[in-house]
Amino acid sequence: MPRAVVLRMYTVPHAVRERVELPEGWLAQAREWVLSEAPPDTDIMGRLQYATFDADAAAVEGLLQQWEHLRPGMGVLGAGDPAGVMRAAGLYLTPDQNINIALGVGGPGASDQNLIAGFVELQVVARRIASAAAYAFISIEPTFASFNGAWHDTEWAALVDGPRDMLAEALVDRIVLDAFPYQVLGPAHLETFAEAPSGSCSLSAGRFEVAVGAPQDWLFVGQPDPYRDPRAQWATLRRDPAVALRGRDVLAPWLMTWDQAQALLTT
Repeated sequence: MPRAVVLRMYTVPHAVRERVELPEGWLAQAREWVLSEAPPDTDIMGRLQYATFDADAAAVEGLLQQWEHLRPGMGVLGAGDPAGVMRAAGLYLTPDQNINIALGVGGPGASDQNLIAGFVELQVVARRIASAAAYAFISIEPTFASFNGAWHDTEWAALVDGPRDMLAEALVDRIVLDAFPYQVLGPAHLETFAEAPSGSCSLSAGRFEVAVGAPQDWLFVGQPDPYRDPRAQWATLRRDPAVALRGRDVLAPWLMTWDQAQALLTT
């Protein structure tokens, strides 16, 4: 599905395999996001692992509570028009590993104004959950591809063999995954590299936010070729092709190659 704005928020990584508790209010936020513009009688589209289903809007709260209890892996709930604008929540919930939640808006009918408005809403959400998040970011992307997975594939990983999958998950409280228009970093980021990046602003509980450029700069003016590595083409397709480079300059201490991330994990 083309045109996406995604907020992904991570809990604090655990060094041992134990049940990771979902921060209070995150499930309610996911439900509110999916249903915020949906009429009461809306059918919700869902996917749990590889099974798809439809559900009544009234069933969403119960579904989310069951997923949180059972920890079945990756699940997605969405509402809206698949040919127009959709809102969705993706939850990666496992019994004894780190967990994350993604909130997204977009679709083939989403205008630039829809995407910017969604970005502003998600920024409010990010600030609201900041005190309980190890790391969070808002990404503007040409499709929902990364939203649909447990791991968020990034342009940085495609370009320089940056950390991905479980290696990145284990370090999200200490590194950043890429330059994004908006990120929330936490105390462990500062412990790793002592000084907050220029232009950052303090939030609650030792968190701070970093914005790079304006959301409009990150919008895409074309779609990547699906037969080539899509993320390697992103820079040429953005409204401002240099905006990610500026962001990586600001966040350079926290950007890692795969080898650097492995070395950091062992320290």
